[in-house]
Amino acid sequence: MTPSRAQIILAFAAMYLVGGSVFLGQRVAMHGGLTAFLTSGVRMAFAGAILLAWSRARGGGLAPRRTWLDLAISGSLLFVGGSALSMIASDRIASGLVALLTATVPFWITIGAALLPSGERPVSLGALGLVLGFAGLAIVIVPTVHGDASASGIAISLISAVAWAAGSLWARHRLRALPAMTIASHQMLFGALPLIAIGLGRGELAQLAPTGDGLLALAYLIVFGNLITYQAFVFLMKHVSPTKVSTYAYINPILAIALGSWLAGEHLPPNGLAGAAAILAGVALANLSTGNRSRRRS
Repeated sequence: MTPSRAQIILAFAAMYLVGGSVFLGQRVAMHGGLTAFLTSGVRMAFAGAILLAWSRARGGGLAPRRTWLDLAISGSLLFVGGSALSMIASDRIASGLVALLTATVPFWITIGAALLPSGERPVSLGALGLVLGFAGLAIVIVPTVHGDASASGIAISLISAVAWAAGSLWARHRLRALPAMTIASHQMLFGALPLIAIGLGRGELAQLAPTGDGLLALAYLIVFGNLITYQAFVFLMKHVSPTKVSTYAYINPILAIALGSWLAGEHLPPNGLAGAAAILAGVALANLSTGNRSRRRS
């Protein structure tokens, strides 16, 4: 069935608003007595189990065993390298800054795809977007480093973005035959295992001292961050062009910066705001270039 305009608007609203608020939710969770790896592990286990149960109820099945290794690798990159490290960074630097640095994921995907044997090299708008984006990254980083904590937070955010890009590329090239719901549920469940193991190994169980705010943030991340945002993304990918869906990459950071400023008193310096504009413009050019290439191939 063709979705109504209202359904599409609601899906975009969920992807933008909830996606932009996840970073602040992570910060609240960390400040609310929760820990990065155990919290992420519990979050992925619950969300993955719910998605898998929903998929089975709709007639879906388990992923074939031959795909389990690829699901585990991509899930670990996405959720151990991506989500857990992002939570650690959110405890050290402003959540809006974490969101902005995470917005560089399309750059790392472009670079990673170009390095693959059959990958496409960025040209024209894509190359300009990369140059503009990395120039903006330098402008952001320099004025926001104020000691070891902020430097490590920035480094961890960038490592998280690279890990997320690597996990996305791995899934794109190794798991194309599986339904999106099957991929997501299995990635979350497989990713939960190393998350919990690392958390226990780091002694996070003894560090847990959850407050009411922390538990509410965890519930928010599970229900809204994992389930609702993901469903909105899958829905839009079925009914709207990928280029339009990819606008979340530069809308979410803007909302994250605004929410961090409004609710947590976070502020980027003027140079940081200029760099943010350059990064988001670079992402927009990269996405536009991708959309143009897709239309020419079709």
